[in-house]
Amino acid sequence: MSISELKDKATKILLEHVSSQPDKTYYGYPIWDNLSVEYFDKLDKGHRGWVYVIFDDAKERVKIGYTIRNPVERARRVFPSCKGTKLYIAAFPCKLNEAYKVEGYVHSILYSCGLQSSKRGIGNAEAYSGGTEIFDIMPRIACALIDETVNDWVIQ
Repeated sequence: MSISELKDKATKILLEHVSSQPDKTYYGYPIWDNLSVEYFDKLDKGHRGWVYVIFDDAKERVKIGYTIRNPVERARRVFPSCKGTKLYIAAFPCKLNEAYKVEGYVHSILYSCGLQSSKRGIGNAEAYSGGTEIFDIMPRIACALIDETVNDWVIQ
């Protein structure tokens, strides 16, 4: 089986899993809009970290990461020279100080499915840091996987 066929199979399995969940809408906020920064600042009450998904209009590739600060500001640091590119962020709050563990768990699932991208960016935007955490997956699937992981996370 080729790498492309393996990625298609893994994506199909993830899609089937996600589609078995109740329909949810995940919103992407423009990373270069200051209202997005304000929005996450208002939400940042009592959270210990965020796991985020950065994507563009094509919605074919995502950057998954974590931060303990405002996720929009983190996205701007990851893609600092990309003001002309429309990038969006969806972020999920973690009440525990374990956002990095949730992110690592999600990465391990996507790596094991062979979904790591050979690209270092999203669309025309090249990542300055964390460029190895780019995955060839639709944002909705990434968001559903993170959302489920964050909601079901248990300290062991």
